[in-house]
Amino acid sequence: MRSIAFVGIVAVVLASSAAADSPFTHRDGSDDGDAILPMTSYPLGESQSVAHSMARALRWQWIERDLCDQVGCLVIRNDTRFYKVAEFRIELIDRNGASRWSQNQLVHPLLPTEKLVRLKVAPADSCDRDIMFVLQHRKTREKLVMESSTNFCPTPNADNVIRINVKKPKITVPEHIQ
Repeated sequence: MRSIAFVGIVAVVLASSAAADSPFTHRDGSDDGDAILPMTSYPLGESQSVAHSMARALRWQWIERDLCDQVGCLVIRNDTRFYKVAEFRIELIDRNGASRWSQNQLVHPLLPTEKLVRLKVAPADSCDRDIMFVLQHRKTREKLVMESSTNFCPTPNADNVIRINVKKPKITVPEHIQ
């Protein structure tokens, strides 16, 4: 009889310690609140942090839209399927007239179907600028360099859209050539 009571006490102690270590409980050990964690979870009982970050993102979206209406934006969209845009550089002209490429303007590479929005601000004497994109194949790491030019002068209610796409021809040779 004593052994059954001892086993029962051990089972209760183990169950209570396992419940405290469970990812489904609050930090204080209580079981109130969410029971199933979604794939992109937030700390239990702190859903307000998710709401605050969403409100900040929405507020930034409104500010960006208003600024694009006032000065115009440059929208760059990666329409490729297998390439990421690893670098985006703008031609800079020094005081002595020499040109050079700027630092990479991307915080992170643009993956397929992603877009980047930048405000168009440039001095009136150098509106048209050369731009360079370095694309990298996502599997083979092959690099492609694309160059073009665009207008960076402020133009209210007029956005410039650059769509990047890579089309590679497929060549087939028939076996029966005469």
